[in-house]
Amino acid sequence: MQASVLSSRTDPGRSGFRVRNAGAFAAPAVLALVTVLTACGPTDAPEEGPPPVRPVRVVTVDERPGGETVTLTGTVQAQEDVALAFRIGGQLIERSVNVGDQISAGQIVGRLDRSTWSDAVQAARANRAAAMARLVEARNQVERFEPLLPRGFVSRQMFDQAV
Repeated sequence: MQASVLSSRTDPGRSGFRVRNAGAFAAPAVLALVTVLTACGPTDAPEEGPPPVRPVRVVTVDERPGGETVTLTGTVQAQEDVALAFRIGGQLIERSVNVGDQISAGQIVGRLDRSTWSDAVQAARANRAAAMARLVEARNQVERFEPLLPRGFVSRQMFDQAV
């Protein structure tokens, strides 16, 4: 008795078992078939043709009197650049001209601190005075040894060293 109950519901040879399994596989197969067929169908792409015309605003350019202001951006540069330099170095204490001023030859454009170069001038004057003193000493030596050289009281070597 138990075998007949089992065979009617679960027996693989029976048609009830097969119908239930066929229905479980049919729904996904139909869904896949519909997807493939719709993907291969014609597309709704627009036909190739001229691009659509866009509306534009047209303005006629003409000359107008009046004080219309035009604002532009840019860089202003001089036509000529002139490099200026002092003959001596030092700290600039006064500038007589501004950027963009026109200057002429010989015009004073700035002043340097005197203390920087006045020390160098004083040192040069002191060196000149020392050199003049050595020159006077050398002339005196020549005047002293010149009369003694012919008499033999001074050797030629001593005379040359004095000169």
